[in-house]
Amino acid sequence: MYDDDNFFNEFVVRPLVKISSIEKILAKNGMSSGVIVNGKNLMFAVTEKRTKEEIEKFANLLGGLDYE
Repeated sequence: MYDDDNFFNEFVVRPLVKISSIEKILAKNGMSSGVIVNGKNLMFAVTEKRTKEEIEKFANLLGGLDYE
């Protein structure tokens, strides 16, 4: 178990869509697309500078992509 002082701001995802699609939709909305890791993963960071509304918008944008 972690104490209150230890936590991570970063997380890595392996998207089911092209990274370029993610970059495009996030850039259109003034958001960073994260760091490409090993050519097929994206690392994102969330800090106290982001509001709950901004994080929800980010999640909704990614959730709205065409995953076929």
